[in-house]
Amino acid sequence: MRRKRRVGAIAGAAALAALVAGGCGVTPSGALSASAGAPVATPGATLPTLGPEPTATQEPTPSLPALVDRSLLAILPAQVAGSPVEEDIDGEREFGADPGGTVRRYAAAVVGDAGQNIASVSVAALDPADMAAFFPAWRADYDEAACAANEGLGETATTTVGGREVESTSCTGGVRVYHVRLHGDALLVSIMSIGPDDFGAKLIEGLRE
Repeated sequence: MRRKRRVGAIAGAAALAALVAGGCGVTPSGALSASAGAPVATPGATLPTLGPEPTATQEPTPSLPALVDRSLLAILPAQVAGSPVEEDIDGEREFGADPGGTVRRYAAAVVGDAGQNIASVSVAALDPADMAAFFPAWRADYDEAACAANEGLGETATTTVGGREVESTSCTGGVRVYHVRLHGDALLVSIMSIGPDDFGAKLIEGLRE
């Protein structure tokens, strides 16, 4: 069940990536906006901290799991190359509740342009003590789902993007996957990116922490 929910978190984005890889453009007013919600917080917003579970006073969007906390998206840049970074409501809804309770809060976002560039982002907050055990399985499932429609897994590497250590995977079909651990292992940012401008790397360069 846990693996199904992890994969479900990026299933829609992987499908969009397959369309882009097949030569279909993605426009903010088209396929992208079908699952997108409000833009993420503007620069200068208070960054999220690993605190209590979300409460009813946070006015969650109806039908979204209780652990969804859109304030986590404040760590993302408001835009990439002029394209707005928007909350991915469908991705949040599909993620559901983590059965083991490892993920304490979760949010998702997506950004794309009128050409061939798109990136899907998952932001998960957890207890730093759980990261070492949680991350390998999360990465394996995320990478597999992202690359499933893009000719399978390719090379993996540890690299540096925007001054941050990043775990990366290149799908054979051109999709790139990035994982960044932040705030002393309290936050995990996972990104699936496709397109010549690599919006995924640009998202990492613009992270606010």
